[in-house]
Amino acid sequence: MAAFFKAYVPRFKKQHNTPPWACIQEDADPRFYVGPAGEGWAYWLPVENTGYTDFLALEQELGVSLHPDIKTYFNSYWFAHLGGQAGEHLIQSYQAWRNSISRTN
Repeated sequence: MAAFFKAYVPRFKKQHNTPPWACIQEDADPRFYVGPAGEGWAYWLPVENTGYTDFLALEQELGVSLHPDIKTYFNSYWFAHLGGQAGEHLIQSYQAWRNSISRTN
């Protein structure tokens, strides 16, 4: 994710003349918001996640075991909505923020 954000943020800024923006999420960690971008919207920059979310409560509730790559992805950075395109396909990526997921810092 570090390599992705190192390329993504400057490219986004070059194309849009602003940092990335997204709808403000009430249950989001506010550390990555860097300023207002209009009513209900905020600019954001990725912030390295120094804590660890174990996902045990979620796995137990759903009755599944998450792949380790999923846990690594969601434990890497705090960020807002990412949208993009690969060929003809639109790609959407979201970060998990819910306080109900077990989290240790």
